[in-house]
Amino acid sequence: MELTVLFGVFGLQLLRAAYSLHNPMHFVATFFSASLIILISVVFFLGLCSQLIRNIQAGKKMDRSDDSRPSKHP
Repeated sequence: MELTVLFGVFGLQLLRAAYSLHNPMHFVATFFSASLIILISVVFFLGLCSQLIRNIQAGKKMDRSDDSRPSKHP
């Protein structure tokens, strides 16, 4: 998860650096590459968050099902 945040920060820095370029072609190339890096970082971050939420919910369901079973020990 930390890696996606680092790539997101790198993309934002690259996006800010694009505005200091004087050549329009370099600006467009840098702007779109930074946007793609940010987009990929956001997608991976959301994917990891949704997977984490699913795992937490699955763990709670397993805990509830274990509590409802009668114990074998008297």
